Amino acid sequence: LLRGGFTEGNEMPDSTPQPPPPQSPTRHRKDSSWTGWRKNSSKSFGLEMQHPWSRHLLSRTKTIETRAYDLPPELVNERIRVLESRPGRDGVSSLPNTISIADDGRSQIKCVGWVVFSRVVRYEDRDAFARDEGKHLVTKDSGYAWKDGVTEAIYGWVVGETGSYSDEGNEDGLAGVNRLVRRMRSLYELEWDDETAKSALEEGEGVG
Repeated sequence: LLRGGFTEGNEMPDSTPQPPPPQSPTRHRKDSSWTGWRKNSSKSFGLEMQHPWSRHLLSRTKTIETRAYDLPPELVNERIRVLESRPGRDGVSSLPNTISIADDGRSQIKCVGWVVFSRVVRYEDRDAFARDEGKHLVTKDSGYAWKDGVTEAIYGWVVGETGSYSDEGNEDGLAGVNRLVRRMRSLYELEWDDETAKSALEEGEGVG
């Protein structure tokens, strides 16, 4: 047998199944090691949540947000804007990778508030996940529920603080934002018209 799975005298490849190559990070699919997550990067991020889950989180009826992936460690204890989309299929984003706010972005999404996740818990079995149903609100018949033989783990992003823009007098959490760019699953980066607009909104939120 020669290198690469070929045999001498013919060029038939080795038929042994090979695992697919790992996916490389791209513009819209960053991993947790991306330097853009770092606190000193001056970037702002938002989390897409379908209605009514977004409102349950902001009202603290829902105190754990569940995802199939971990929250980048650099975003723990950082303010993340809550980007509310219309109800749709469980676990499926209906939004494009890039949303221009200046065009029709406001018809697709609303920035209704912000959340700080204080830590992440990892559920590794159905029973542990079910015990926290009163916190994450995911019932056993939900599309987000634990599925035996399929689910390996579910991550619970524990809610620390929340704020609603309507409560704070900011009717539009996207004021000054030029566009939203997907960076990891439901996490979007907010790209601003200029730093002045960003600073003005953050000053109104008490950030700094």
